[in-house]
Amino acid sequence: MDRFVGLFGLIIILGLFSIINYESLSQMSSDIKTLLDINLLLLAGVIFGFIALFFFKELPKKLLSPFMKISFLEKLLPKLIDAWENLCMFRHRIILLTFISMIIQGLTVVNFWYVVHPFAEGEFLFRYSFSIVPIGFVAIALPIAPSGLGVGHAVFHKLFGFMGVANGASLFNIYFILLLLGNLLGIIPYLLMNKSKRKSLNELEKEANL
Repeated sequence: MDRFVGLFGLIIILGLFSIINYESLSQMSSDIKTLLDINLLLLAGVIFGFIALFFFKELPKKLLSPFMKISFLEKLLPKLIDAWENLCMFRHRIILLTFISMIIQGLTVVNFWYVVHPFAEGEFLFRYSFSIVPIGFVAIALPIAPSGLGVGHAVFHKLFGFMGVANGASLFNIYFILLLLGNLLGIIPYLLMNKSKRKSLNELEKEANL
């Protein structure tokens, strides 16, 4: 569920700032205009999803039921329906969590811009970062590679290329390394634990994976 909420927050930020920056960004290139149009479609999809959560809870089940008998979908679709039902159960919390997600994701975009823009080989304006960077974050959120490794490099290289910034992959490298170093700090409390606490923690992790 946390992955859904994170994506909702990213897509809403992406869509809103795409509307704000649509005129100026769409003049840069047809590729960026296409991206902005996709952003708006994603925003419309999220809005429709929220409407369905409150007013059409059975709609996804009805839409997907004809495809249940297709062999390569018979395992996937029940999981999607279960995920949808879980979202419906906590729909009021989802609204609050989405707002919190938007704040966190917005701060992440600010952090990304602040860290990498001095190294950009081209003009990377802050006001455009909210219309471009979240696309990359959405891409690396997909479970294709660990922490978006490789995927993020390719996506950010392409995205920044649309804006005339030549070293998009290198900029993602900077962000990725700093993110990795920050995550590695989590090992310090683990190493400071005594053996009994480590054992208990490992047992809890094993139980959670069962």
